Amino acid sequence: RLQGAPAGDCVDCHQCVNVCPTGVDIRHGIQLGCIQCSLCIDACDSVMTQIGRPTGLIGYDTDINVQRRKEGKPEIYRIVRPRTVIYASFIAIVGGVMLYTLATRGTMGINVLHERNPLLVQLSDGGVRNDYTVRLLNKRGARDFVLDVVGLPNAKLTVAGETREADGRMVIDVGQDQTREIRMSIEAKGADLPSAPVDIEIRITDPATGTSVSKHDHFVPSTR
Repeated sequence: RLQGAPAGDCVDCHQCVNVCPTGVDIRHGIQLGCIQCSLCIDACDSVMTQIGRPTGLIGYDTDINVQRRKEGKPEIYRIVRPRTVIYASFIAIVGGVMLYTLATRGTMGINVLHERNPLLVQLSDGGVRNDYTVRLLNKRGARDFVLDVVGLPNAKLTVAGETREADGRMVIDVGQDQTREIRMSIEAKGADLPSAPVDIEIRITDPATGTSVSKHDHFVPSTR
């Protein structure tokens, strides 16, 4: 440097190599093993500061600015570019969709599984009973759901371990942000038995808001 010959600021302290977790010698340029952890930058800047030389010997930069610096031209940093506008638009659209989905998501749900073994139970009075496993989903605070069945006239609905209210409603309580699985039975008397399997709608209703959700299944009157 004193003789006017080209000279770099690297003092070959090897600190950049010693701190690299993958053993990359960054003095040879960017390499495949580099994980962009910037430990070599911190080590180099620390050494340069101690010996009184300019920092920034290693840093993040673009190929365009590297070439412009070699030519003695000022660096170019464009914050707003077509790529950044496109990326920002995509992020805004995805974020908006996520917020809309979160704001309009349902706060209750129901899943119904018809018992297969046995498919039905023949009662002594000539009626038929079908059993179902019902899972209730509550995404709010603890509340009650009114459970009923639509599509099978005069059907009798019972839930294991639960009793009907004085007004005849079947009310199931579900804790805050919880699911509850219940075993439900639907009975049809001999006079009300359909001649073929019928589609039914098993529905839960929030009595406080009137909101309801349902699942469709079927009632099987016989195995024939």
